[in-house]
Amino acid sequence: MKFKYIFFSLALMSAAFMSCSTDDTDEIDPIDTVGGGGNGSEVTGSGTDADPYRLSTAEHLDLFLRNRLSSTYVLNNDIDLSAYISENYPTEGWLPINNFEGNFNGGGFTISGLKIDRPDVDGIGFFGVLGNDNNSTAISIEIRNLTIEVAPSEAVRGSTHVGVLLGYANDGLRVTNTHVRGANTDSRVESTASGSETELGRSGGLIGEADRSIITLSSSAINVTSAANRIGGLVGMVNTTTIDQCYASGNVSGSSIRIGGLIGFAANAGTSISNSYSTGTVSITSSSTDDIGGFIGAANSAISPITNCYSTSNLILDVPSFTPGFSPDNSNSFGYFSGDGDGGSGIFGSNLQTILNGSNADISVDAVSEDSGFTLLNISASTCSDFSAFDLSIWSCVDGSFPTLINNP
Repeated sequence: MKFKYIFFSLALMSAAFMSCSTDDTDEIDPIDTVGGGGNGSEVTGSGTDADPYRLSTAEHLDLFLRNRLSSTYVLNNDIDLSAYISENYPTEGWLPINNFEGNFNGGGFTISGLKIDRPDVDGIGFFGVLGNDNNSTAISIEIRNLTIEVAPSEAVRGSTHVGVLLGYANDGLRVTNTHVRGANTDSRVESTASGSETELGRSGGLIGEADRSIITLSSSAINVTSAANRIGGLVGMVNTTTIDQCYASGNVSGSSIRIGGLIGFAANAGTSISNSYSTGTVSITSSSTDDIGGFIGAANSAISPITNCYSTSNLILDVPSFTPGFSPDNSNSFGYFSGDGDGGSGIFGSNLQTILNGSNADISVDAVSEDSGFTLLNISASTCSDFSAFDLSIWSCVDGSFPTLINNP
C-alpha cells in the first residue's frame, strides 16, 4: 500500500511538472513577457498622461502597446522593425494595431523598417482602424511627434483604407507633428482595390481616410498608388476634418477618379484645408478618370473654402492623344490645383507645372485658358507680395520661391 501511495504521488508531481512546462507557458499573457523586452530593456511608467509607458523595442510596440490600448505612451528611442518583422511576420509583414484609444507620443523618434503585405485586407497601416464611429468630433485619440519610415523598396499594401500611419480614423483622432516617408523611391503605399465605386480605395501616404479628426503640422514623403477611388498624397479622403500646415511630396498614381497630390476627396461641413501644399507628380493611366488635381481631386460644396494653399505638382495623363476638360464640374476634369470644386482664397498653382498626355503633348495651355478658380504664378518670377494673403507667422517666404511652413519645414 505504501508503494502505491509513493507511485501515485510521483505521478501527480510529474503531471504538474508537465502542465507547468508546456500548457501554462503557452497561455502566458504577452504583456507579462515584455518586462525584459527581449534585450534587457524594460517598459517603465504607469501609462497615465503624467507618467506614460516608455517603449524602447519592437517587442514593446507589438506585445505591450497592442495589448494595452487605452493608455498613454512615449518612445524612448528610434525603433527598427526590420528584424522583428522578419522573425515574427515574415509573410504578411506588420500586423496593424486596431482599436487604439489612448495617446501616443513619438518623442521625436522614428519607427523604421515598416512593411505590410496584406492585399485583401481593409484598414492597413502601422495602426489599422481607430475610433468609435460615434459621429462625434470630440478628440479621444492622439498621435504626435512621430516619424514612420517604410523599409527600402517595400510597401504598405492593403485593399481599401491604406496609409503608413493608419488606414482609417473613424472619429476623434488628433495627429500633430507626425511624418511618414519611404526609405527610398521604391518604397510605397499601395491600395490593391480597383474601380470607381465610392467605398473603394480611400488611401493616402499618411492616412487612408480621416473622419471627424484634426491633422496638423504633418507630412508624407512616400509614393502612393491605386486603381481605385479617392487617393491622395497625404490623405485619400477627409470628412468633417481639419487639415492645417501639412504637405505631401510623394508621387501619386492611379487609374480611377478623385485623385490629388495632397487630398483625393474632401467632404461635408466642418472640413477645412489651410496652409498646406503638394509637390509630387500626379499621374493617371485611364481616360475614364475624373476629378484629378495637383492639390485636391475634388471637394463637395459643403466644405469650408480652401485657404492659403498651393501646388507645384505636375500632372501626367498617360493616355495617347486624350485631352481632358479643365474647368470645374466638367467631365474628365483636370487642374493644376483641383479637378473639381476648387474655390477659396489664396490658392495657387504654378504655370511651370505641365500636363502631358500619353503622346507627350503638353496640354497645359488648354488648362490655363480655362476658368480654373485659382491663381497661376510663375515660380521663377513670383515675389512674396504674390502671397500677401499668407500669414507670415506660419509661412516663410523668399522671392523667387514658393513659401515653406515655419513649423513644418
